[in-house]
Amino acid sequence: HSLLPALSFADALNGWAVGHGGTPSQTQDGGETWSLQATLEDQPVILSVWFENPQHGIVVGAYGYASETRNGGQSWQRLTLSEDNDYHLNQIFPGTDGMLFIAAESGGAYRSKDSGSTWESLDTGASGSLWTGTSLRDGHVLMAGMSGRVLVSNDMGERWQKLDCGTNEAITAVIQLDDARVAMVGNGGLVAVTDNTLSTCVSEIREDRQNLTA
Repeated sequence: HSLLPALSFADALNGWAVGHGGTPSQTQDGGETWSLQATLEDQPVILSVWFENPQHGIVVGAYGYASETRNGGQSWQRLTLSEDNDYHLNQIFPGTDGMLFIAAESGGAYRSKDSGSTWESLDTGASGSLWTGTSLRDGHVLMAGMSGRVLVSNDMGERWQKLDCGTNEAITAVIQLDDARVAMVGNGGLVAVTDNTLSTCVSEIREDRQNLTA
């Protein structure tokens, strides 16, 4: 058995779970049953997965690993994000109009404008690792990670601004709520919530102080 930190569903039936050991698992019946697919070359530690449709998907992981499938995971081809990249790629997530983003170690971030065919590095101005991110319905892009760092871009990653949530705990997951607020969780029982315009952010610590991962 291996740790499975991420999964992605292309539709209501077709989904993939990924993790340590580099062997994706696939379901074609909405999660009722799962089957192992072929192990990826070098058995990488996969940290995140995104599928655009039942055929096209990308996985990213430790030490700059990125790979793409165009046949539903039957075979994979390595992707090069940059010439000198060996940072952990922590999460891949979609933007608008075919854009993709990757939150990475040591403040690194990457963007693709063509659904993953080509990539470019982004200057976030951060040094600590970015563990998670999401695209908001109004077009903003948000990334978060170590030391309570929250970065927001209103121009698809060209420039980033810091959002202070009043915490130094690492943020591990973020999601936009139905009312446009953004909720975040993290280490030490952290729960943080913004307002619906991203102008304020308030955090609290759960009494049990349990690390929260999603």
